Amino acid sequence: RTAVHEAGHAIMAWFQTHSAPPIKVSVVWRGETLGFMQHKVFERTGETAAMLEERMACLLGGRVAEELVYGDADTGASNDLQRVTDIAYYLVGHLGFSAKVGQ
Repeated sequence: RTAVHEAGHAIMAWFQTHSAPPIKVSVVWRGETLGFMQHKVFERTGETAAMLEERMACLLGGRVAEELVYGDADTGASNDLQRVTDIAYYLVGHLGFSAKVGQ
């Protein structure tokens, strides 16, 4: 299940146009982390709304992969959901990337 989850992240990251590609995927259990995907690191000065939206899509890729393969997702996706919520809140609440909020 962890391999499917991490593969979902990697597939989403591979096809993104505004983000760095994945360079490593691991399903080795370390502490409380069951697996991870690592992006290639490159310097940038800021993030656009498109970059943040792609990051959210990548985070949700693991859960979607589990749902497609197993019919549901387990609690391993809870951290991904929290991170997506944090990014969405930051995007709208702090950066004003919403046509409806604040009008």
